Amino acid sequence: MKDYEDEELLDEQLEDNEEEFDEDDNEEFETEEYDFEDSSDDYLEDDSTAEVNDERAYTQYVTIPPTQKAIKQNEFNGYKSLINVDMHDGIVSIGDAAFQDCKSLNYLTIPSNVNNIGEAAFKGCDALKKINIPKGITIIEPETFDNCYSLTQIEIPDGVTQIGKGAFNACSSIKQINIPDTVTTIGERAFASCSSLEQVNIPNSVTVIGDRAFGWCSSLKKIIVPDESYDRFRKLLRKTAEDDFYRPHRFVVKQSEANNNSLLKKLRKKLAWFIADEYYEKKKEEDFVAFCIAFGILFILAIVGIICY
Repeated sequence: MKDYEDEELLDEQLEDNEEEFDEDDNEEFETEEYDFEDSSDDYLEDDSTAEVNDERAYTQYVTIPPTQKAIKQNEFNGYKSLINVDMHDGIVSIGDAAFQDCKSLNYLTIPSNVNNIGEAAFKGCDALKKINIPKGITIIEPETFDNCYSLTQIEIPDGVTQIGKGAFNACSSIKQINIPDTVTTIGERAFASCSSLEQVNIPNSVTVIGDRAFGWCSSLKKIIVPDESYDRFRKLLRKTAEDDFYRPHRFVVKQSEANNNSLLKKLRKKLAWFIADEYYEKKKEEDFVAFCIAFGILFILAIVGIICY
């Protein structure tokens, strides 16, 4: 009799366990159904991103609609196949990095009404050969044309007061820069690594020149400055490149002597590279005695070298 009662009790416990299991199973099913809806939203976002990536890769020509007044930040960033952009005269602003890394963009006309071009707006536009800067621009922002190494010429308009950090860094095809007399500040590395740059004209208005503003300009021959500011610019430029092999202060030339290319003057400049820098700073280039001493020392060293060899 006792065994029979135990069996009935066991059957009741099994039935209770089955009911609890069914309730738990229903709860899990409802939760899984909710998660499925969230994952479908994620899938749609990924699909949209894929379409944007295709647009960046294949778009070659763009016409800005007449209702659009500004090129937004990063709007065409990374459009590597973009060749040309047709901008109407109603455009007034170009945002930060708007055309950054547009590797195929080779020419662009910026409307005259544009009064702001953002940082790195054309950074890394490898193929860009020619571009205009509108007269309404007062500041050339940092890295605006950084690494535009196909850019052959650039005209900085009157009205610009600051040239930002790295603005023309590594523009290795530019040969000459004329800085207008409205500019007061040339930022750090503004023209650094412009390896084809031969001549720069700096006006009296410039009072600040950042570190290595003309650093590593291996082809530099002349930095033309007003006669009355010759000493000031030599000291200013020397401080900007203490450890730069291509020390720009050595190429500072008075405006009145800019076209003097006599053989004697060239030889004296070459010899200056072999004279202690401190000594060279204390002597004026017109000091013929210093030239004769330097030439005599080099001549004696050359004779000794030949004899020892």
